[in-house]
Amino acid sequence: GPEFYQALAERGRRLSVNFRFRPGSAELDNKAKRDIERLAAYLKRVDKAAAHVQLIGFSHQKNDAALAGVLSRLRATAVKTALFEQGVITESVVGFGAERLLSLDQSGKSKNDRVEVWVY
Repeated sequence: GPEFYQALAERGRRLSVNFRFRPGSAELDNKAKRDIERLAAYLKRVDKAAAHVQLIGFSHQKNDAALAGVLSRLRATAVKTALFEQGVITESVVGFGAERLLSLDQSGKSKNDRVEVWVY
């Protein structure tokens, strides 16, 4: 993966939550909206508010790598905004577009549309 991602993996811990979105958009799906509340409560409860929270966005690449990059950053920004509304401050967002592809389903569609949460 990208150098920034490798450095983050060395010094941080990825939380198990992945935020997902409505297809083709940066709008959080219903589960993600509930997960925002749970994550904010967790970060406050275990005093992670003093830690650095890094949001990493990903998207699948249809025809345009630049568009995938923009969408991945928009998705990370949507999570950042929702967490801010819950009183959680995060680092600047990072979007890796179609990097670090998770998997393809049987129809060949990627399951890369997500935002990861890292704490360090």
